[in-house]
Amino acid sequence: MKRFAFNSLFLLLLATLAGCAIQPLGYFTTEPYTKPLPQKRSEPLTIVLREDVKDSLRMEGAHTQRFRMKLTDFRQTLQTSLRHTFSKNFEQVTFADTEPTQGLVLVIYRIRPLWRLGGTSTSDLYIEGQTQTVSESHWYALFQFESTLFRDGKQIQSADGQAGSELAMSSFSQAHAVFKNGLRVTCESLYRKLFTDDVLATIK
Repeated sequence: MKRFAFNSLFLLLLATLAGCAIQPLGYFTTEPYTKPLPQKRSEPLTIVLREDVKDSLRMEGAHTQRFRMKLTDFRQTLQTSLRHTFSKNFEQVTFADTEPTQGLVLVIYRIRPLWRLGGTSTSDLYIEGQTQTVSESHWYALFQFESTLFRDGKQIQSADGQAGSELAMSSFSQAHAVFKNGLRVTCESLYRKLFTDDVLATIK
């Protein structure tokens, strides 16, 4: 009877961990950190999100479909995060549907989020004298991005790469917090890659 109770409880625990669905995530705000310049740049910055930056998408894990999370209003969320990032050092940040031929223009071609396995850990469960080792996976939110900075139609900088969340999740209930953290880190990474000291020296 004790072994039956232990097995039943253990199977229930596994079902709870593996079977819970990640709730959809809609619009939210983040506050990326940007090192402030001594003086804000007066040259307006226009940001264009290309069509591959989807407004609604389903985020999955790398090499697995287990961790599916539906995202809605992602373009609006991204716009708000980018505005917060760049407005720290630019007096005027606007968004456009098409690329202007004049001025300072940042084009973001793609931002693709996915879950990436970071590692596993184990722990022991003690129930009625029985010991069972349970393995726990830790997943990070990874964002792959492609972007280019133009002035008057001429490329002056590009940032292609990926950024990962500082937080990791071991249960579905942590997914939203990890995703939000990952987007904040991604915006910070974009700024650092695009606006180096050499690039900033050319901007009024």
